[in-house]
Amino acid sequence: MRVLILLLVLAGLALPASAQDQATQLAEASTRITQALNLYAQAAESIRSQMTAQEKMGTALFFAAAMALEDNSLSLSGMCQLQQLSKSPTATKQRIVAPLVQQYRTSNSQQVANLSLALPLLPPSLAQQANLVMIAVTNAAAVIDKGCQ
Repeated sequence: MRVLILLLVLAGLALPASAQDQATQLAEASTRITQALNLYAQAAESIRSQMTAQEKMGTALFFAAAMALEDNSLSLSGMCQLQQLSKSPTATKQRIVAPLVQQYRTSNSQQVANLSLALPLLPPSLAQQANLVMIAVTNAAAVIDKGCQ
């Protein structure tokens, strides 16, 4: 019985997600980034007066890059919903969604690079919160990279 359940779960993971499922995953990814950023901001606020100028700059870059990925995730969620509701999903996918997904992928690559550049500039006391943001951002970038199915 367990083997059957495991096979069903694996089969479900192998199937491409519908645009609606993808939209939900993207919205959830955006929410997770927001939650992680809120924890990061709360932790940073308590030590902001002790931060060096370099740490403040790193924190600002880190926060901005994560927010850009959050925005990409939420925006693409709307595009997936548009594709799902479109009377002509193929035309919508070819003319609107596909070019936008490519722009999101390019933006994500740049924002992930910005996050990587910012990490060494962050105060060590924010490492745990920064790791939570990085996990949320990495997961969102993977979902964004799939585009709308």
